[in-house]
Amino acid sequence: MKRPRLIYSWHAIPKVLLVAELLFMEKRQSSRNRNVFDSLMSEERIFKNREALSSTFIPSEFPHRNNEINDFANILKPALYGARPSNILIYGQTGTGKTAVTKFISDQIMQKAAKENKKIHTAYINCKQTNTPYGVLTNIGKTYSSEWEDVIPHAGWRIDK
Repeated sequence: MKRPRLIYSWHAIPKVLLVAELLFMEKRQSSRNRNVFDSLMSEERIFKNREALSSTFIPSEFPHRNNEINDFANILKPALYGARPSNILIYGQTGTGKTAVTKFISDQIMQKAAKENKKIHTAYINCKQTNTPYGVLTNIGKTYSSEWEDVIPHAGWRIDK
């Protein structure tokens, strides 16, 4: 079996090396001009709406919660007529949508009140973070007026006051 012979000209080697060097330089230059995010942006996205994973996200629809939403709205409806609505106690297991539905209803009643020229205030307080009666009242006061910052101290009043 004959081995293939490589036939080359010593005159062609510098030209081949020059072409290889030019290709290498062009590739290096294009990688410098290329933004690292170019290839990432061309990839298919994993999430349609990454914001939906946020703890502050409020969906526009709540599957299987229509009855609860309607009950909630009926309890708060008197507020749109200037009357005091009944109290609401919401309880349930973690992750069942209590906070999301409450924020949704709060946004809905505020939109309706604005459209009807009614004055309604809502205050969202996370009681895991604000876990004292004084803290809850302080947050409610600060929600209604920024001037209350000076009136209601965050840490409470001194004993002699």
